Amino acid sequence: MKKISIIVPVYNVEKYLKNCLLSIFSQSVSVDAYEVIIVNDGTPDQSMAIVREFEEKYPNILVINQENKGLSSARNAGMVEAKGEYIWFIDSDDSITSVALCTIIGIIDKNPNIDIIATSINRIDEKTVGQSIQHTACNAEPNRIVSGVSFLESDNHIAPTQRFIYKKSYIDGINKKFVDGIVHEDIEFNIFALIDAEKILISDVAIYNYLVRSSGSIVSSYSIKRSNSLLQISTSFMASAINYRDLRKQRIFHKFAVFSATYSAVLAMKHRENPNVKVFISEKKSSINHMVLVSGLNSRNFKTFIKALLFVSSWSIYAMIMKGRI
Repeated sequence: MKKISIIVPVYNVEKYLKNCLLSIFSQSVSVDAYEVIIVNDGTPDQSMAIVREFEEKYPNILVINQENKGLSSARNAGMVEAKGEYIWFIDSDDSITSVALCTIIGIIDKNPNIDIIATSINRIDEKTVGQSIQHTACNAEPNRIVSGVSFLESDNHIAPTQRFIYKKSYIDGINKKFVDGIVHEDIEFNIFALIDAEKILISDVAIYNYLVRSSGSIVSSYSIKRSNSLLQISTSFMASAINYRDLRKQRIFHKFAVFSATYSAVLAMKHRENPNVKVFISEKKSSINHMVLVSGLNSRNFKTFIKALLFVSSWSIYAMIMKGRI
């Protein structure tokens, strides 16, 4: 069995894809140790011509072709075909460091029963041609093994998905997939994947280069779908809090229900001059406030509850405070 299955969804990324694949195939480990699953999500550009160049050179590439269904569907399709012991999702506009795979394989060999590896990432600003780099680490002691509950209680970063390497048998065991038809799917997937994990190894080595694009990505643009998706995720967390008997897990779900609902509102407030966004705010404000108050109280977390109270008292002030953080 291969150690790692790398899943790379491809859609309209010909500008970035070659750099991404070069970073993967420039590793110092044997190609027998990993596979690269390219999911062509119906890309209309020349991305697949770049993929074919790599296919001719490397025997460990598997290509899946599908009609355009979105990132969640592409990742799910890759998971179905993955044969590696662990799964790593790499976005095709990002890259990995030259020691990424040997670092991961070293961790796996020393800790064969780890459910998830949590890594640090480098956030690279495209506007400065990669020169402005922010190192985002986990808020916990490095090289320490913790439970998923402890990880989520410690205010660690829970996105993007690319910062985590998941054991395939664990993800299959909890039957977790990405939700189709939403954006910010990383938040939903990661909370459900992390919360039931018995062993998460925290690494302080930044092996992933996350490109903050100036345009053309979900995080660089706004649509009401983003806010509605976050509300859907918040509702899902609230429902899960009811279904779980474990009190710590209930509180975590409420904590992230508050996060998702307030995130939805803050994004909308940034674009409130748009007539359609004004309608969204008018229609959703009362229900969002109710969600945030209920989950803020049930989180049994003082910090989360204060955030909820501040948010409900004034969306505008809360949005100003959160400016630059979301």
